[in-house]
Amino acid sequence: MDKTYANTIWKYEIPLTDEPVIEMPLGAVVRHVGEQDGQLCAWVQVIPTQPMVRHRLRVAGIGHPLHLPDEGSRYATSYVGTVVMADGFVWHVWDLGHDQPLSKRPDVCDGGQV
Repeated sequence: MDKTYANTIWKYEIPLTDEPVIEMPLGAVVRHVGEQDGQLCAWVQVIPTQPMVRHRLRVAGIGHPLHLPDEGSRYATSYVGTVVMADGFVWHVWDLGHDQPLSKRPDVCDGGQV
């Protein structure tokens, strides 16, 4: 099998800020959000050999302003899911897409945990 195009799933911890930015390979697709060990996490389909980019998410709690990009913005908006945490907090997550590549390819192919 040609590993250049091999897809895999990486796990990323999502910082609890309004617009967390996480470095991921270009073309990353957020497949699921959930809680693991008290941490908000995203499980993301990636091709590890792709260039790294800054991937933007939007995280909002119940009653918080969404601040989603306007139509026509350079960021696409895609609802990913809602996570009910063990501590009772509820977080809603949107995928806002990515910026330009940071490098030609990642130095280490284990940017996330499985």
